[in-house]
Amino acid sequence: MKKLSLIIWIVLLAGCHKSDKNRASIGDLAGDEVIDSALIVQSKKDRKLWELKAARIEFVDSTTKVYGFKLKFFGVNGLVVSVLQADSGMVYEATGDMTAIGHVTVVTLDSTKLTTNTLSWDNNREKIYTDDYITIVDSSGKVLKGKGFEADPGLTHIKIKSEVKAYGTD
Repeated sequence: MKKLSLIIWIVLLAGCHKSDKNRASIGDLAGDEVIDSALIVQSKKDRKLWELKAARIEFVDSTTKVYGFKLKFFGVNGLVVSVLQADSGMVYEATGDMTAIGHVTVVTLDSTKLTTNTLSWDNNREKIYTDDYITIVDSSGKVLKGKGFEADPGLTHIKIKSEVKAYGTD
């Protein structure tokens, strides 16, 4: 979490909008701080887990609200395994967990696409999950639908909890 705080500090120095100061410190993050066009990176033991680029970021207590964002998930080899986009979301500084809200899509390297209304990231388990309905379309056009979902960010190990339906050809 220290790396996340350091990155937030650097971004704040570069672009925080405050009427009474040109710069902000971490201690100033009581709420209502806004950054336009920013980048946040989360690492664990010198391995990059994800990189988030947002059109707008707001800091409220220990939660960072992001708007119009794109999130890249990285695999153990350091390469991008998928890209998530959503209308908005929240990053919880204490845990590194996240929730994406509104028009959520995840696209993997092989063009498999997941769509849902909300999607969360469990930083400790390195899993994405939702209780909402999901649709997954692979590169061949096969469709998988269901309610409730958990997977790795590359969508290679998928678990759908209920109402599972599959469409497509062999």
